[in-house]
Amino acid sequence: MTTGAASAEAHVAILDSSAIQEAAARGTPDGMWEGSGNIVRGDGWAALGLGDRAASESLERLRSLDWVERIVAVSTPFRLASRALFQRDLPVRLGGRGTSGREAGTAVGGRGSVTIVATLPARSQNERSARRAVAAGATVLHFGRASSPVGGRAPSLRERMAGLRELCDGVGAPMSVAVADARQIGDVIETADALVVEAHSMQDFSLLRELGRLDRPVVIKRASGATVEEFLLAAEYVLAGGNGRVILCDPGVRSFDAAWTIRFEINAIPLLKAATHLPVLADPSASASHPALIAPVSRAAVAAGADGVMLDLAARSGTERGGAIDPRALEALVEDLRRVAAAGGRPT
Repeated sequence: MTTGAASAEAHVAILDSSAIQEAAARGTPDGMWEGSGNIVRGDGWAALGLGDRAASESLERLRSLDWVERIVAVSTPFRLASRALFQRDLPVRLGGRGTSGREAGTAVGGRGSVTIVATLPARSQNERSARRAVAAGATVLHFGRASSPVGGRAPSLRERMAGLRELCDGVGAPMSVAVADARQIGDVIETADALVVEAHSMQDFSLLRELGRLDRPVVIKRASGATVEEFLLAAEYVLAGGNGRVILCDPGVRSFDAAWTIRFEINAIPLLKAATHLPVLADPSASASHPALIAPVSRAAVAAGADGVMLDLAARSGTERGGAIDPRALEALVEDLRRVAAAGGRPT
């Protein structure tokens, strides 16, 4: 199965990720010849885009290098994100990367267990809510826009991130943070385990360019008006910068129904899984007009192949509305999702 129109055939070199360190020590730079790009480094893999004009003699010379495993021909517009490179799902690891001195972390994708990302509401970003989310089965805690201060001086973004880092460390969960502008990266990079590009920023190329220069995982949400190919090309932009730790998250697409601003596109999940080796999350909360819709859409997404779900958590039981799920309902849903994953032959 292919996604998007075919483009001029390009080549990508798959590299030995351990041997590449020795090659770098010998002075082999990224972009080792004209037309090649940056070396892309993921968790346990590395690749080098060679462009669509690599001469056959250059390809043969590259094949002879001890740190090159193979060279793959790719015909889709998204080269580094293409499943043709690996023919299997590759995981992205969150946490345990020295951001807080913790050893614990979680792997997203790679046929691993279902990832549950819980978004804590702005007014409930506290230890009680965090512990309740983790106890219910959340494996990652996500934080969006800061809440308005009650009084006194508003904390800076860097100060707020330090507080959230301490909160996540206290409950043993990796932390993801939404970034809306490239200028925010410097304030969050030292504390966040993953940076999230919200749907409205999917085509903010200045932001994607800066994220491509990092070694921190990046979650990209699909814009409501974007095609699957455009979504993958946004991921390609980050990959081309050298950052192979990219996770896709699909919140849904724009609809013409007055009851829903956007609607979750269930068939996008298997399309994405067939097109890319990157992990794919679903965000049922974004399109849910009522909390009762979250569980069935989440189960359908995991059954369709999603590596996990991203869910808004209600501030407390009885206050859920729209796309926010009751903390008690989250626990039951996590068990359901594990059973769905097990039925598909995945670990729980």
